[in-house]
Amino acid sequence: MDVKYITDEVFNFLDRTALPRILDMFGSEAFAGEKQRLRTQEPNPHQWIERQAALQKEQNAQVADLTRSLLSASLPGILPEASLWFKGDGRPANELLWVVSPFEFALMAPATVSIALQQADDLLMGILCTVTETEVSITTGEKDDGSWTEDRKLTVNQHTLSSASANMQFMLTGNKLPENCSGRLLSLRKQYAISTMTNNRSENISHYMNSVANGSIDFCLGFNFSYHDIAAAICIVEQAGGIVTDFSGGRKKLYSGESFFCSNKAIHRQFMDLLSSS
Repeated sequence: MDVKYITDEVFNFLDRTALPRILDMFGSEAFAGEKQRLRTQEPNPHQWIERQAALQKEQNAQVADLTRSLLSASLPGILPEASLWFKGDGRPANELLWVVSPFEFALMAPATVSIALQQADDLLMGILCTVTETEVSITTGEKDDGSWTEDRKLTVNQHTLSSASANMQFMLTGNKLPENCSGRLLSLRKQYAISTMTNNRSENISHYMNSVANGSIDFCLGFNFSYHDIAAAICIVEQAGGIVTDFSGGRKKLYSGESFFCSNKAIHRQFMDLLSSS
């Protein structure tokens, strides 16, 4: 299997076909015009927030449906022997899978589509495409060939956890923590003087994991997520020299969405040691 060829084909499809269609939708009267009317015609701030949330939910569904339709038509042509496994669907029996999370908006993060190619439990390729109001970027990870954003090769940083460490991201996705985890996390935060704690929707996960891959933050962790949102990012982080596991140090709870820890290998060892001593 030529993973580089497959990656290039998916990249080119996103860049030349899918993104122009999606960006046209973003700029259409149905999207931009409706938001502008909402801003100018709704004087009640509480009702504006409610209507804005309802509008975004409706538009998210339209973008996700368009993305799913485009990818359903294109990915089988790139690799016919792989089955499609979209977020929200049951897992196909085939061991070769396209693992896809269509474009989704999330608070304080870009709109992101995540596409991974997985064989059994082995991630062969991952692509994250992110869209903001000002830019579009595509990051790729290929097994044994590194991770890249355009011509920049990504590498996780080589920091270790200490009270002097910088750029640490303590991320909690969702409000329900696994049993006995809150004390461990508070211990981690106190022991290493971590000042940044955020609580984000699960769709944000790949955005922060990508920041670990490019070395701009030291680690991130989360709970209550969809595996589809992180599959491509796992490949990208691993090919950038990092590691992603669940809190037991394996992959089982990544699939169930219970827990993940994403970092360089030194910090991962420190974190696992902390959990085992708690």
